[in-house]
Amino acid sequence: MSNLVAIPSRFYTENEFWFFRTRESVNIGPFDTIEAARAGLNEYLSFAATNPKQFSKWFGPGRVA
Repeated sequence: MSNLVAIPSRFYTENEFWFFRTRESVNIGPFDTIEAARAGLNEYLSFAATNPKQFSKWFGPGRVA
């Protein structure tokens, strides 16, 4: 029996633009291409990893997007 869980894609399109959705349910975009959206996600994750206090202030529990 597998313990794998399907994870929906963080990326989606709307009106011909690309966006990504964070774990905090924040939608970030628009981006012209999926590649640009992937780069944006990488920048977002890098910021979260290197600036945890600022990240928490902006995206932590209780914040409304």
